[in-house]
Formats: sequence, structure tokens, C-alpha cells
Amino acid sequence: MTTPVSLSPQLGRQRLKVLGWVALASMLAVAILGPAAGGASAVPSGTLLHQTPPISWNAAGFEDEDCGAVGAGQVLWHFVLVQTTATTPSRMVAFFQNAGRVEVYSYKNSGGVLHFNVTTGQDTLLSASTVAVGRWLNLSHICVGPPLTTTTTTTTTTTRTTTNNTTI
Repeated sequence: MTTPVSLSPQLGRQRLKVLGWVALASMLAVAILGPAAGGASAVPSGTLLHQTPPISWNAAGFEDEDCGAVGAGQVLWHFVLVQTTATTPSRMVAFFQNAGRVEVYSYKNSGGVLHFNVTTGQDTLLSASTVAVGRWLNLSHICVGPPLTTTTTTTTTTTRTTTNNTTI
């Protein structure tokens, strides 16, 4: 037979205060440390990038020759979320070394695969995730546009001075 334990009202209130302070401190720590540590407010939760970053714009194994039109100086990063029941549009966030945080939405769902495109300059991918749930979020391929060209225009100006002397 167990004997019920009774607490004095004052001791019960003290324990509740301590628990309240612990809960408050925990919420404060999550709010402060969450974004700095890549927490929920920095990157949406759902499915994280399957590959290990950083991944450079010219990384071997990601190049694709059949990319269509990519602008001069631009890099197109193509991501896929496989084995998903999520619908389009679904949000994805990617972090790049130079471009910073880039948010995009899926543009196609084909056979349980969501497709996302991100366009940057020559950059390095640091992380990516989507709010959608699936098996893997993969960087499928990278398309690199032609290099930027610089046109220099030179203008030559000739100045002619004429002096007229008249004698009367």
C-alpha cells in the first residue's frame, strides 16, 4: 500500500516557480541560439539537403550540358525532393556564401518528385531545406551560363584651333 505524499502549500508554490523559471530559460535559449545554430527559425524544417555542403558552383559531378538558357554570369542550381506527397508550390530555403538566404517555391511535381530552381552568380551552397517532407532533398545538377563579357568603347575627339589675323 502506498502512502500519498502531501506537500505544504508553500513548498508546492516554490517548485512551480522553479519549473516556471526553467521553462522560461529554455524558451529563451531556443530563441537566442536557434537561428545561430541553424535552428528552426533559420531553415524551415521538413527535409534537409542530402549532400554534404559546402558545394561550389563549379563542383565536379554536378555539371549538366542540357540546361537551356542560363544568363551570362549566372548559375542555376536544380534541386529535387524525391518520394514526396507534397504539392506544388512548396517552399525551399537555400543559404549561399555570397547570395545569403534565398527562398524559392517548387515549380513542378512529377511522379512524387518536387523540382526547385535557384539562380545565383558564381557562389557556394552552404545548406538547403524544404518545409515539404520527402525521402531526400538532392542538388540534382548545376548549370553555368556563359561568362560575362565586357565591352570597352573608346572615343577619340580631335580639336582644331584656327586663328585669323586681319590687317587694315
